[in-house]
This record gives sequence, structure tokens and C-alpha cells, in this order.
Amino acid sequence: MSFTTAALPNAGAATGDGGELIVEEVSRSAQTLVDGATVTIRITAKMPAGYSIYSVIPAIAWKNTQLELQSTSNKPPSIYSIDDVASQGVWPVGSHTELATTEIKPSSQDVGPQASFEVTFKVLSGYQTNGYSADIYVGPIVTDFDATVDVIDGVLPLVSSKEANSSWKICGATNADDGPYGKPAAKVPYGDIKGINPETGLAKITINNLTMRTVTYAPGAAGANAEGMPSPLSDSVSDTGYTLASAPTWTTGNTENKTFAGWKLTSGTVDDWTDSSNKQAGAVIGTITDNITLEAQWAAPATWQLTLKTVPAQRMSPARASAE
Repeated sequence: MSFTTAALPNAGAATGDGGELIVEEVSRSAQTLVDGATVTIRITAKMPAGYSIYSVIPAIAWKNTQLELQSTSNKPPSIYSIDDVASQGVWPVGSHTELATTEIKPSSQDVGPQASFEVTFKVLSGYQTNGYSADIYVGPIVTDFDATVDVIDGVLPLVSSKEANSSWKICGATNADDGPYGKPAAKVPYGDIKGINPETGLAKITINNLTMRTVTYAPGAAGANAEGMPSPLSDSVSDTGYTLASAPTWTTGNTENKTFAGWKLTSGTVDDWTDSSNKQAGAVIGTITDNITLEAQWAAPATWQLTLKTVPAQRMSPARASAE
């Protein structure tokens, strides 16, 4: 990455805020990835506070027996242009790693603090033989790299020979004259960039198959009168990090004015839901270890009973009345 600033007086000094590199999966052609399926990751570069983008030049590395690069697409904002990774060429690194780079740069002086792009890979047979798992590494490229070392083996080849023995790891432009529009470019140490391992200078995302479970919802006592039930009532979801559906309502035929009181687990197992308690809509539950059914629970509003007790009046004697 390269950063520019017109506000910070010492652009080359570490400020403790080196921005952030975010790598996340955004789509896949199938929940269970097999040979020929595709998976897309999004790479987002956020600049440090007070900085704008000069250029972001990320390196992307993967094991060539597990994944194959397909395409790259730019994401908003449109003020940035991006060189397609696939068209720039892929370099072999070591015996089983491939490396590609691209550059994101502003198309005008109206630069912003972050930019994103997406990269799509095709899954190869080595993904399955590796236990349905593949690692993708992303990091700031530097002046050169060692083409004999496999990134996948945990060693970073993207180390500038010029800076190899320095506490600084350069991220893109290094000279004051390299900045656009007469602004100086800055160096940022890997340790200051959130999302990057300071030891390797790389961010990593692991692509693996999801364990899918079926979640089925039932309306409970409301029956067909329940409104706002999930659609469809049954769905295949990941076994971890599942969020319970929104609360349904019951209007027609609800003579007791009952309201939704939560979802109850009536079949299947969840590792942190072992009792008969209800969980509220929007709650995130633990690992689903079997297909489950969740039934809407309904409760009538609380009622209060007021009992009046009649106390017989007491008559006073004339003597007591006159004394008082």
C-alpha cells in the first residue's frame, strides 16, 4: 500500500494507525465447493486517519493445486481504477505457490480513504484432497520478492532487499517525489496495519466447506394465522453463527391477545441450547449439531386480580363518643 497526506507533518513516521487490510469471502457458486466451483473474496484497503489513497498495490498468493485465478472486478467508488489481476499475469513462486498483483489508484485528485476490489477463484482438485480447505494470502507488495520460497509454507517472500534489515517494511512508494499532485508518499510498518500479521506482512483468509443444517420454523398455537413467519419455513444454513428469525405476529383469531414470547427448540440439538427456555428473535445461537425445528411461543398479557373486602362498620358507645 502507499499512502499520501497533506495534513500530517511527518508522513514517514509510524503513528500507531496504519490503516487496515480487510479480506473476506463474499460469494460462492455452491455451499459445498468441489472441483470447478468458484469463490469470490473482497479485498478492502483503508487508509490511516488523515491519509488518502495514492495507490494500493496488493499481492495475492495461493496454492496452485487448490485454486486458479479467474477474474478481478473493481468495486465502488468509481473514482478508482484497477488493473485486472488476471490480465497482469500470474507468477510461479516456489514449487506450488502462485502470486499475482494489481494496482488500485485514483482516477482524479478527488481521492478517498478506502477502496475495494473482488477476486474470483476456481476450485481445483487439490482443494478437496487438502480437506476441503485452501488459504489465500494478501499483503502489500514491495520492491522485489524471492521467487524460490513458497508463501503457503508461511514464509513471506515479499520483503524488499532494500529494507530487509530495517524495522520498516515498505508499502508501495518510498520516495518523496513518488506522491501524486506534489504530496509526499509515506512508509507504514506492517505492525501498524490492522488485519496484517506483523511477522509475515500478510493477511490470510481460509476458504473451506460449510457444514450445513436444516432449520425449520413452526407457527405454534397461532397456526395459519401467524404473520411474518420465515419464508421458506425450512432452509439450509451454516451450522455456526446462525441468527434466529424475526418475531412473527398473531392478529386474526387471537382472542386472548397473545404476543410472541420467543422461539423454542422442539427437535434437534444446539450446543448452547440444552434447556427448554425460549430464545428471542435475532439471537445468535451456538453450533447446530443436528437439523432443528423452532416453534413460535405465544403468551397472553399478564392479568391482575383486585379483591375488595368489605369491613363491617363499628358503632361507638355514647360514652366513648363523648370522650373522644
